[in-house]
Amino acid sequence: MTIPATATTISPIRRVENPRTPLMLLGDIKEHAERLFDQLDVSENTRKDYKARIGLFLAFAQGVKFHKYSFLHFKRMLGDRSDLSISTKNKYLITAKVLLREMNRAGLIPDITQNVKTFRQDKKHKKEGAK
Repeated sequence: MTIPATATTISPIRRVENPRTPLMLLGDIKEHAERLFDQLDVSENTRKDYKARIGLFLAFAQGVKFHKYSFLHFKRMLGDRSDLSISTKNKYLITAKVLLREMNRAGLIPDITQNVKTFRQDKKHKKEGAK
């Protein structure tokens, strides 16, 4: 299929004018996410970690209609997974939160991360200290 010369091109991401409308993202979102992470004032290791972990959230968001409760539903999906530790779940959750907050800061989407807490860790240290 060829695109007519008179057709207008669609921006890879369009701004959401009304926060009450469903969130609509077009284009290669993983590439956009990585570009947003590249602009963060964090260490290179943190940036690499974000880029490695964001795929789970993007796959989740692609499989459902993206809306203002998507981040909360992602947290609940993580909570249901028994194959991940609480620490790992928090890393995935925080990575998604960083991406969504940066997208909000850029004016692309409303802030859907408000009032969604991380998972509570009862065991703060993985191993007992030496005695």
